[in-house]
Amino acid sequence: MPVATMNHPETKTTSTPAHNCPPEKVMTGRPTVAGTIPRGMEARLEGADLANCEFYRPPKPRHFCRLTGMSRSALIAAAEAAGALVRVRLPGKVRGSVLIDRVRLLTHLRSLAAGGRETV
Repeated sequence: MPVATMNHPETKTTSTPAHNCPPEKVMTGRPTVAGTIPRGMEARLEGADLANCEFYRPPKPRHFCRLTGMSRSALIAAAEAAGALVRVRLPGKVRGSVLIDRVRLLTHLRSLAAGGRETV
């Protein structure tokens, strides 16, 4: 899995989804995260609600996702299949956080539902 490091929080960037569907809206500034912001990333990420965020954190073990209703392990497997799993780590640190690209995950789940395919 690629590890993303965010070294320049002061630069303004235009953030659009990395896949080929039209963006819901163009956002400028720091990426938005639903829930708690990972420790040490407060200056690099902004908080948002689940309906308007770019990324969100998976639920705690033995809990279910508020957005999809999936368990943590099923959600992470689906996010990996969709290419929506992002691992964020500060430079020089061993541990990091896992974030999920909300738009990419939902697009992938909708494509599976439209195709009638069942995944395990």
